[in-house]
Amino acid sequence: MKSQSISSRLLKAVMMGLVMAALLLSFRVSASAAIKIYPYSNKTNTLTKGFSYQLYHSSQYYTFQSTNSSVASVNQNGLITAKKKGSCRINVYYKSDGSYATGYAFKVKGNRLTGQTFKSIKVKKLGYGSNILLSSAYVKGKYVYLDLVVANNRPYRISKIKKINFEFKVDGKKIYTKKIGGRSFNVKKYGKKKLNLKFKLNKGTLKKMDLNYTTIYVTGTFYIVFN
Repeated sequence: MKSQSISSRLLKAVMMGLVMAALLLSFRVSASAAIKIYPYSNKTNTLTKGFSYQLYHSSQYYTFQSTNSSVASVNQNGLITAKKKGSCRINVYYKSDGSYATGYAFKVKGNRLTGQTFKSIKVKKLGYGSNILLSSAYVKGKYVYLDLVVANNRPYRISKIKKINFEFKVDGKKIYTKKIGGRSFNVKKYGKKKLNLKFKLNKGTLKKMDLNYTTIYVTGTFYIVFN
């Protein structure tokens, strides 16, 4: 009976250890999925609905509070969850005495960019005399849509897309790449033309494709006609 009791206690201890390990692993995975942010204190910062963000403040010294948890909540580890469109502040307090340390204004938006947002897109020249500008980008369903403008800054006509490489990065880590090429695409000399693209994403990439914190690198070349 005694040996059976010891075996029972040992089994319970092992099971408890496995549960704690699973919880720890779960926390690490969720924390690593959050985007690290260093917000401005003197202007409104952008968050994207459905994504999580980790403040750089250490929870060892600070506590956190949201002025509108229905828009964006924050836990005591400084993990912000953007829930719906709207505005709020995240205030930071000293843990030692509860006094106010700093605060940040946030606006929660949809997963969409409009205009040439060079904060979020870095564009390299596509061969000699050509470049590409971001008109808008947005995520809808399982797809990311890019509305681009190709500018032909040379005295020759672009006759075809040879290749264009897209690389999306968040926190300096590559989350998605795509290559296109071999398409007919005529742009007159010194002209411009729209290029609308749609890329299908898997579930893992969709969870990381926060356009407000994604850097898009574009490289490539075109065929040209000397006439």
